[in-house]
Amino acid sequence: MNVTLTCDNPIARIVFLLGEDAPTFSGGYGGWSEVERPKRSPIAHWNGSPARRLELSLILDGFASDTSVDTDLFVLSRLASASGLTDPPKVRVIGEAIPGQLLIEWVIEDLTWQATALDDAGARTRVGVSLTLLEAVNDDLIERSPRKRTKTYKVKKGDTLATIAAGQLGLGSRWREVLKLNPKFTKGPKKGKKRRATKDVVVGEVLRLP
Repeated sequence: MNVTLTCDNPIARIVFLLGEDAPTFSGGYGGWSEVERPKRSPIAHWNGSPARRLELSLILDGFASDTSVDTDLFVLSRLASASGLTDPPKVRVIGEAIPGQLLIEWVIEDLTWQATALDDAGARTRVGVSLTLLEAVNDDLIERSPRKRTKTYKVKKGDTLATIAAGQLGLGSRWREVLKLNPKFTKGPKKGKKRRATKDVVVGEVLRLP
């Protein structure tokens, strides 16, 4: 069974035989992590799907026709190393046994090879190739992480740092975190002075929250 690797920049087309091992396709699933919360069940946070990965066992074969495969091996090595190129080459893999063929662009993550046959001049006529490909994501699809918004709270009558922490953060004992972010009064007769206790708030103040 043939497997063809193509590239548009630089232009390349290499035809392999599929080796004994079937292609291994992984990644692209999951992407969730657990975020711990004090005394409550963790919440599931979506981080985005991990990149897909494809591992191939291939053969460059010119043995039957006594043809060297050194040129194909050189081109493959260049695609893997990006030598002399501005950007790493993106390739496509075509073959009946290949998942996502023509739909997924790949970059070569790892390449190992071993010559198993030579002609009389010492040129390689058959080479076993192990290829690991990583899904290539176009730059215009990469989203920048949004800036973290600063949470704030406007103090109301009857509030203390402890009641604010309980209502906004879930635990009144976190009032010291609020105090740390707001070490000084920003309003009232004590403006500019240090806070020292949970009751040290002034109605109308805007406090930062962790």
